[in-house]
Amino acid sequence: MVLTNVTWQEVPGQSRVRIFPFTGKPDVSSSQCYLLDFGASCVVIDPGAEHGRAAVLSKQIRGRVGSPVTTVIVLLTHCHIDHCALILSENPLNGIPHVIAAHEAAADAIETGDHALTAGDIFRRTITPREVAVRLFSKEDRELGVTRSIEIAPGEVVSISLVSSRGEGASLPAQDVTLPDGGTFRVYAIPGHSPDSICIQVGEVLFLGDLLFATAPGIAGIAGFSVDDLVASIAGVRALIAAGGITICCNGHGDPIPASSVAKALAALEKEAREHPSIQRFDIARLGASSDHALDLLDEAGDLFAVIGGRLLALSHHLEDLEELGEAVRFQKVLDIDLVDEALSGFHFFCEEFAAGKRVDLAVIQKAIQVLGKINRVFSSEALTGAVDLTLIRRAGRLLTDFLGTIRGISPQDATGVVALPALLNDLVRRVTHPPYSDEEFLSASGDEEAFLSCLVARLAYQPPFPGVSFVVTEEGDTPLVQAGEERLYDALIAISEDLVASGATEIQFRILKRVGAVSLQIAGEGPLIREVFHAGRIRRHLRAFTLAGGSVDYRAEGEEMEYTVRFSLA
Repeated sequence: MVLTNVTWQEVPGQSRVRIFPFTGKPDVSSSQCYLLDFGASCVVIDPGAEHGRAAVLSKQIRGRVGSPVTTVIVLLTHCHIDHCALILSENPLNGIPHVIAAHEAAADAIETGDHALTAGDIFRRTITPREVAVRLFSKEDRELGVTRSIEIAPGEVVSISLVSSRGEGASLPAQDVTLPDGGTFRVYAIPGHSPDSICIQVGEVLFLGDLLFATAPGIAGIAGFSVDDLVASIAGVRALIAAGGITICCNGHGDPIPASSVAKALAALEKEAREHPSIQRFDIARLGASSDHALDLLDEAGDLFAVIGGRLLALSHHLEDLEELGEAVRFQKVLDIDLVDEALSGFHFFCEEFAAGKRVDLAVIQKAIQVLGKINRVFSSEALTGAVDLTLIRRAGRLLTDFLGTIRGISPQDATGVVALPALLNDLVRRVTHPPYSDEEFLSASGDEEAFLSCLVARLAYQPPFPGVSFVVTEEGDTPLVQAGEERLYDALIAISEDLVASGATEIQFRILKRVGAVSLQIAGEGPLIREVFHAGRIRRHLRAFTLAGGSVDYRAEGEEMEYTVRFSLA
């Protein structure tokens, strides 16, 4: 059975309870919402953050057949602002009397207007403190274990009782909630995504909150996040589903899905949680860095894939001219450049909405992940090898992993090693001024069709990266070895050289300077440089690339002069 959106229907396994799902396209700015009609009592699970939703909810609550309007219980799976902002507004349910029910940790955060635990800082929304009348999993509950009764309105009492830990779901603390009309539902404590996270079971339906998204980049690491708690909660929910009696699970962001599918998703979620135990705190500073990185990705991905697509198209045309039709077709299919263009165009539109104030930072971050994931699925570094410069392939291949590293606060595994700077720079100059093939190799491969095609492709694909540009490498005496990521540093140097040349440089200078306990590398271009090429996003891109390569970077611009100085620790 599936749940039909914006329609009253019976809850599977609980015929006397009806449900009205109010779901839509997944949106990080506002959660999905569910109305539950127990007869004389009504529960709203996660009202969300859309102000326009209040009119729909109040209409459905008032229009329940044969059910007078009593005090409505607004039940929160957790207190993040995208799940509860509506209930914190001035007139959340258009005048319908209501109280809030939530985990005690959520109650404390809402009543004090905690900007971090409610994620108000991340969503850049001010929290208006509200009283939480029904506190679940309170200290009193945990210590005394008695049934507790709360009068939410004259003559209307809600009772809360602890559930004995027995059976398959024993790892999850549970409470039964009895409504004024005698209707009941069960809540389970599932900390991890946040300390106040709960899931709710009504009949055969389990409301999961944001459990399935707890490891998502930009979600994992938010205030109160705990990998250890999350792993334990996942295990408990998996056991709960395995015990039977649950057929449908409702997500905080997304459509209701069968419990069997959730069981598989939870296994993958646990694996991912265990693989990233060192996720750093995702706070307002990381949000800003991630948002900037997301916007910069549009510029960087556009540049990289425009060049890669152009190179592949030119190569396939050359092969067609030489009647190597099979190879021509192969390189036409290596990368679906139309899909890449479509994805980047959609992202560009999304960023324009962000600039106009229609999207929040977190939405841009999630969109960037979605776009990069789509591109990654059609990007094959192995298929491009030999047809496109290796540095372009590596830079394009790192777009997603580096972005995820920014969000999670985790440095790439290939960030450091031991590098001889003079050797690396001299090798770079040799590679950019000499083609990656020789006539001898081409002639010796004439008797081997596969080797001949490989040499032919390399020759046809080659385009001098810096025609007419000279490179100068200088150093002060012998340079000691430094700590850096060799491939990343090489690629960062190529990228900055490309932009210096685009700005008008006819000579690229690499100056190695010895400092106390460190080595500095100064990078500058000679010529009538156009400063506009190095806009803020482009500067951030280069600073980020050199930082990931193991250096600390300074950027200086005076008049037409621009200079980057990268400082490396000694090996």
